[in-house]
Amino acid sequence: LGSIIGFVIQFTALRRIQQVKLEKFDWTLSQIILKASFPFLILNGFLVFYAQVDIVIISLLVSDEALGWYGAADRLFNTLLFIPTVFMGAVFPALSRLHVEGWEKMANLSRLSFNLLFLAAVPIGLGMIAIADPLIALVFGQDFLESAPILKVFGVVLILTYQNILVGSFLISTDRQGPWTKVIILAALASIPLDLILVPWCQETFNNGAIGGAIAFVITEAFMLAGGIYLLPKGTLGWANLSFALRTLLAGGVMLTAVWGLRNHFLLIPIAVGVTVYVICVVVLRLISPETWQILKHASK
Repeated sequence: LGSIIGFVIQFTALRRIQQVKLEKFDWTLSQIILKASFPFLILNGFLVFYAQVDIVIISLLVSDEALGWYGAADRLFNTLLFIPTVFMGAVFPALSRLHVEGWEKMANLSRLSFNLLFLAAVPIGLGMIAIADPLIALVFGQDFLESAPILKVFGVVLILTYQNILVGSFLISTDRQGPWTKVIILAALASIPLDLILVPWCQETFNNGAIGGAIAFVITEAFMLAGGIYLLPKGTLGWANLSFALRTLLAGGVMLTAVWGLRNHFLLIPIAVGVTVYVICVVVLRLISPETWQILKHASK
């Protein structure tokens, strides 16, 4: 139903832009398109395998109850990925166009995109760590409280995943989807032995083996981010981005410290305090440049 609604919305918008007319099916053109898009089929196929293989492994090692805990945390985690998905949907065409028009402009857009996504990922990821318990209780009920420690680990995964979505989109826009696919394949294959080691260990240590699946995700996402950054053309990201990331983590750390003592209160209280503290830190640390302010104002109109 969600897909049908999305199709209707997009088709309606397309008709406003231009007339939609069905043409006779062109077999030659379809073969060209299929051949050209085959690397993307492989890429997305392994992305699906990478995202789902941990659930299969966990199901073989833990009870159905623990698998349900993991599924609840995974659902909330995936819901919060709409931000980089929407962001890259807007930025990707510009990246592809600038790849042809000029490298410097493309690099500037990539650096700015990295900063903006990191600025959004840190408070959401660290905030998820702070409010995981009341959030799980509110959404899924008291029976799923064991999902909270899994969701806390997913908070770290989220920060890494936001950047991986950006790096992956950049590599695809610059026709480097081949090397990026290899990184994803390695990450997917590595997740299997990691799950086989970490899930039993977490079951024995925390009596919740599903935590091991989330920890494995942290390792593989970190590997993908390191591999993706290595594949980026030299000069895409610079020391300024590292400085920005460290200052953003500092702001997030201050926010987490302020919220931690309020984590068991009514959910809106730690959220309100966290947002306030983080915004203050962003201003004090000057994390948003005048150029970024102009972009945000333009995007909000």
